[in-house]
Amino acid sequence: MSRTSFTTLSTADLDAVTGGASSRATTDERLLDKMQRITVAIQDAATQQSAAKANDPMGQLMPIMAMKMMRKT
Repeated sequence: MSRTSFTTLSTADLDAVTGGASSRATTDERLLDKMQRITVAIQDAATQQSAAKANDPMGQLMPIMAMKMMRKT
């Protein structure tokens, strides 16, 4: 098995790096990022569920049927 040797980067080279996720991100920043992702996922799921209910004819008829049943008694 051969070994690959790596060259040492200078501080100037490291300072010139941009983009990507920082490995130095604090725990609070990582937690906030995960919470934001969860929030977006929940909002997307709620939007999809609302859209599905809006297109459901039975869901639209149920309140009307319930009102008619109440009037009969």
